[in-house]
Amino acid sequence: MKTLQASDHLVLSMESVKRYCKECEEEIHGRRDKRFCTDYCRASYYNRANAEATSLMRRVNYKISKNRRILARFNPTGQAKIAKQKLIESGLNFDYFTNTYKSQTGQVFYFCYDQGYHEMGNKYVKILARNKVKD
Repeated sequence: MKTLQASDHLVLSMESVKRYCKECEEEIHGRRDKRFCTDYCRASYYNRANAEATSLMRRVNYKISKNRRILARFNPTGQAKIAKQKLIESGLNFDYFTNTYKSQTGQVFYFCYDQGYHEMGNKYVKILARNKVKD
């Protein structure tokens, strides 16, 4: 007859510990390092954990997309000059853009994806499509 060693007790005690899903608290069966009972519970847990960051990105992306639509509407030919007030009235938010571009002449263009603008003083804005930017 085999006698139990201390290491045998450790294996037995680890196998007898019940583990519960982090999402639904159902008992978990399977691998020892498994933390969720199903893929649904795993996805649900991480979606809820990341909801705040995802919500922020969604709101910012909506504002940038809206800016792009406004710029594209006033820029059918790929290059236009428009009164800044008209863009403001249309809802353009000058605080949200995807990137900036500085030309060799020092002009800074603010882009919302493929549509960019450059403020020409306080009254006018120059709008350019990405493919129209030249140095």
